[in-house]
Amino acid sequence: PLIRLLFPPTRWVNELLCAHAILFAGWLVGPSSQDPHQPNKLNVRKCRYLEATGCTGLCVNMCKLPTQEFFKSEMGIPLNMKPDFENFSCEMIFGEEPPPLHLDPAFKTPCLLNKINTSTLRNGSAVNEIPCKQLPLFSEKHF
Repeated sequence: PLIRLLFPPTRWVNELLCAHAILFAGWLVGPSSQDPHQPNKLNVRKCRYLEATGCTGLCVNMCKLPTQEFFKSEMGIPLNMKPDFENFSCEMIFGEEPPPLHLDPAFKTPCLLNKINTSTLRNGSAVNEIPCKQLPLFSEKHF
């Protein structure tokens, strides 16, 4: 695409994309800010999408993977998204390659719905620590 010729992947482009993501993605993900110590990192305080769905699988399959793939294939910019399933925040690091799927911590996260439903059992600790069934095991060739 033409955008790759106009904006090759540089530190400046990564920082610019991060700044623009605050303006253009806020309606979907909620309030966010650019990290002052790492200007290519966007900190989403509490992701509206993840908070509304409460689902690990939807976060990973409908947001994280497609967004990372879009930036890599269409913009030529690697993006690593790091959702925090404990507080529903997310880090988007422009210019950073995401880990291979089999090493990505998001794929090892238990089902949030089961964790919420069983959190009152056994002194508040979740009983189900099996990765979310909505997270299929992707081959490295899938994305």
